[in-house]
Amino acid sequence: MMFKPRDSAADYYPGEGSWKRAFVGGNYEFLDNGARLLDARAVFHYRCTVITPAIVAEVVGVGSQYFHTAEDSTGAWLAGARHYRLRLPADIPAKNFRSVDLYDDQTRSLLETDNPYPSIVSLAGTVETNDDGTTGIWFGPTAPDGHQGN
Repeated sequence: MMFKPRDSAADYYPGEGSWKRAFVGGNYEFLDNGARLLDARAVFHYRCTVITPAIVAEVVGVGSQYFHTAEDSTGAWLAGARHYRLRLPADIPAKNFRSVDLYDDQTRSLLETDNPYPSIVSLAGTVETNDDGTTGIWFGPTAPDGHQGN
């Protein structure tokens, strides 16, 4: 239910790509006209274990927005032995920061690596932006030459 949800409302880009909303429903009580969104509630609590009303805020600086994927651009499952590139568009509307974090699908904790913080955070000062404002984030067992900060 988490990695390939049945509810199409989880699709961030319906019909294209595999990005999913981590929070489905727009209501922190997981209600839609009085009906409980059981799949959305079960998935969110499996992933995050807690909920706050701020999770539904779509105002930059007030809430947080979370998206996830477990698939590459072809729909194949992500695998730690492979290399991937994520292209972040220019001008992401993030007031404070943005980050990309890697989680273990079995423990739901940050991926265990030689780096104690397996994430890319815009506040780190190491992330390089391309001339067109986009950002390339690289994932894999080793960093590609010239992209160690990303």
